[in-house]
Amino acid sequence: MYLYERTYRRVFRQSEYLRVMRKAWLDDEATHRIETADAIRFLTWQVRDAHDELDYLAKGIDYTDIQRIKRAVTGKSVRGHAEKKSEARTRKPRKYFTDKDFNSVAGIYHEIGLLQDRDPKAVQKCVDDALAAGTSLEAALLEQYAAFPPAGVMIGIDLETTGTSSSGDTIIDAGWEHYDMDTGEASEAQRHAYGLSPERGELGLKPDITDLTQIHTDDLKGLTPFEEDTEAQHVMMDVLRGHIVVAHNAKFETNFLLSQCDGFGEALHGGTVQVLDSLSVAHHCDPVRDQGFALDDYARRYGALGDDRTIEIPAAGGGMIHLDQGMKERHLGLEDTHIMMRALREQVLTIQHR
Repeated sequence: MYLYERTYRRVFRQSEYLRVMRKAWLDDEATHRIETADAIRFLTWQVRDAHDELDYLAKGIDYTDIQRIKRAVTGKSVRGHAEKKSEARTRKPRKYFTDKDFNSVAGIYHEIGLLQDRDPKAVQKCVDDALAAGTSLEAALLEQYAAFPPAGVMIGIDLETTGTSSSGDTIIDAGWEHYDMDTGEASEAQRHAYGLSPERGELGLKPDITDLTQIHTDDLKGLTPFEEDTEAQHVMMDVLRGHIVVAHNAKFETNFLLSQCDGFGEALHGGTVQVLDSLSVAHHCDPVRDQGFALDDYARRYGALGDDRTIEIPAAGGGMIHLDQGMKERHLGLEDTHIMMRALREQVLTIQHR
């Protein structure tokens, strides 16, 4: 128990370091920038190994003792992945924009610009003109989300991981596709699976992760962990670099890729990767306010979930990839990517035609 507590304190402390480092890296207003995110990736690797060690040590400790140690270190209990996901699905209806949104409205101009292939300054001018004519800021922003259809070719991406911590968990499945927002056509699709550390492989995937994805520990045997596979990272970055990258709750993908993918953080700083969050777009302009915004709810609302068992999309390098949602609507990277992109396009077209 002593070793578990000592390791947990170290993991908690290093995770806090990582949280601060990632926040500083992603701060658009930072006045000083370091050249690479190598320190973030290196410390993440260390924390991941310690995280796996914790789970291994936990096998011999009573659950109540583990919770007591966690409360003593953090001041609160730590909830599981399934509990957090369930909580997200039952979120109460919300306003289109929060006070934080209004205090950083430039981020909304940027979001609309990415979505519609417009200069954010042009979006701002339209909003300023509407404000001068007596329109409220909320109404002016909603008008701009509906002013033009979604445009351009974007890269949709989704990651499946061993848990929610970008410090201690690892990517086990990823899928991405080129998606033409003008035509609604997908192309250049790829799906990839990645391995587990020896310790995690021995412990096995957590039951809630397997239930969510239908990925089993044996499926990943013999595969290299993503953060150790430089070739896999370069394959991913070759696709993402130079594009607008779309993810649902993009903070999740951004934190994982910043922590585990060589070149991603640097591409964010250099502007060669720009991230659009479909969840944020839904929060800001989806006219349906009394239903959930989790990906399944969002996709089902806009007709993007349900027929994917019969869909094939062109694969990178030729051929076709058959999407496999399964009878339980399993969550896999490519499947979730495709329904996200379809739902995002349909939602924006819907508000434009109202």
